[in-house]
Amino acid sequence: MGLHPIQVCADSRKHPIDPLANFKASNSTDMAKQTILVVDDEPDILELVQYNLEKEGYVVHTANHGREAIQIARSVTPHLILLDVMMPELSGLDVASMLKGDPTTGTIPILILSILEDAELGLRIGVDRYMTKPTDTRELLIAVRELIDPSSLTRRVLIGHD
Repeated sequence: MGLHPIQVCADSRKHPIDPLANFKASNSTDMAKQTILVVDDEPDILELVQYNLEKEGYVVHTANHGREAIQIARSVTPHLILLDVMMPELSGLDVASMLKGDPTTGTIPILILSILEDAELGLRIGVDRYMTKPTDTRELLIAVRELIDPSSLTRRVLIGHD
């Protein structure tokens, strides 16, 4: 076995390192098929999250309120739902509870994005991940990837042996 030279870029500002590059390269064809439903009553946040997810290759559906989210989730069956908590009529937690209790949508992972820091309540009703706003885009994309493809999780295992 010989050693292979590694090329190093002298100016990393011209060629920044992308922490998701390996994932993008290995799953670029798979992501085109993956759909995400983003639910938020704030148009600016909805647009920003949609832009970042589409830039990564996901197909994004959006909803402005809870009832619309439930309807879209049942008809599209997305791979993931990103859900705001504070919305008019139905809160995001109400929507999550309804979706988790429905056999057609109960297995869809739900990631809550909220200003409220109440992860415990979200997790009690079956939400898969809870992140507070403002959220770092890189952290959000990593969470999305992990929820859509649980095999991408980095896990540590402790093995005990006599």
